[in-house]
Amino acid sequence: MEQSSTGPVGKFTDVERADFVALYRNSGLTQRAFADQHGLNLASFNRWLHRFKADTAAPCPVFKELILPPTSPAWSAEIIIVRLGTTASPDLIAQVVNSLRRPC
Repeated sequence: MEQSSTGPVGKFTDVERADFVALYRNSGLTQRAFADQHGLNLASFNRWLHRFKADTAAPCPVFKELILPPTSPAWSAEIIIVRLGTTASPDLIAQVVNSLRRPC
């Protein structure tokens, strides 16, 4: 994960902070080890963890089957489930893919 190009050195966007928190939660590392590995200030990282608490009470999304009449042999629609930016790290991509594999 790279530092934000907007703002002073050492500052991260909320999206970048949330990405670090998500990576940490799946890393199996201690807070100190994760912060050291990624060059993060431990106190700041600890604040991010409290700010981006996992919402364990949130219900799983409900999916409904949508049956459409046949149209033509060629596809006529595209459904995008996840879109990641060009700066998404391989670790984040792996985390997203693994999350999509797990049932609610």
